[in-house]
Amino acid sequence: MNKTIYIPWFGNQDDKIRKSTFPEAHIIQKSIKLISLETTARFIDTIDIDELRSRISEKYPSTTKEDFSYMLAEIMKFQGYTRKISTTISFTKNEIAWIIQDECLIKLAWHSQWWLVAIELILKYPEILDSIREIELFAPVGNYMVWKNFHVWKESWYINRKWVIVRKQYIDSLAIPSYSLLVCLAIRLRKSDFKWKFRIIYSENDPVIPDRTLELESVKMLFPEEEIINTKSDNHYLGY
Repeated sequence: MNKTIYIPWFGNQDDKIRKSTFPEAHIIQKSIKLISLETTARFIDTIDIDELRSRISEKYPSTTKEDFSYMLAEIMKFQGYTRKISTTISFTKNEIAWIIQDECLIKLAWHSQWWLVAIELILKYPEILDSIREIELFAPVGNYMVWKNFHVWKESWYINRKWVIVRKQYIDSLAIPSYSLLVCLAIRLRKSDFKWKFRIIYSENDPVIPDRTLELESVKMLFPEEEIINTKSDNHYLGY
């Protein structure tokens, strides 16, 4: 039995890549601690507004009055907040273990920053490669620092457009390691004698991830026979 596991960016359960390429995929999205509307409503009913403003100002001193007013007016759109990378990896491992317990072979695919979760998972638990028949990376981040730099200018209070709080603790967890985890993955696959399909889909015009950060030449040296596809797209979803 074959199954596809797809790890999307933030809360994008139905992003363009999933819809066009993996419509039947099993989604694993453990990077977000989801909060129900009922929980948010109870929070609003019990918290004093001045106390809430004080808490936010203490944790996020750069928060403006406009930021706070906007958040308060739209708070019922709130979805959740980011977990630490280590927690996300642990939860992801547990779910993959549940999926492969019937001895199925899986295709593991992911988009953008969540390749960090999948690669760290493989590096920490290489035994899961026994159940992986195919790996596809869509617009992968080259290393933690690339993604930290994407977030760092928002280190004060910030809710992204998916209404997820990207916590400073999460951003700080992206500081290390600074070396290429993409190259580390290729080395691990080669050491594990990985015989299945390994593919990278990227774009030199990606506005989010500079292609120079991927160190693709080093990957090609380790996997010269595998597919590394440049879509030439100027869209982070690679034109999908």
